Amino acid sequence: MPPSVTGRRRRSWPPCVDGITAPCVFDGPINGAKFLAYVEQVLVPALSPGDIVVMDNLGSHKVAGVRKAIEAANAAQCFLPAYSLTSTR
Repeated sequence: MPPSVTGRRRRSWPPCVDGITAPCVFDGPINGAKFLAYVEQVLVPALSPGDIVVMDNLGSHKVAGVRKAIEAANAAQCFLPAYSLTSTR
């Protein structure tokens, strides 16, 4: 059944512009602990020095340890600007 019917959602990340390098799918909502585990166990091993990880402003992207893990791989983390209806017109 579609997520809207079952009430369950799937979250996924294809964090690489030149191909899907570190895919991940969660069944259900994401939280900071799940996202940090993904970053440490899946994303960071796939990063190369100089890579840039672009994220939106979801709260789980800002939990303690995410930036440190990405920077430990000699990569950088940056956030998209906050969403605004006036900036998208």
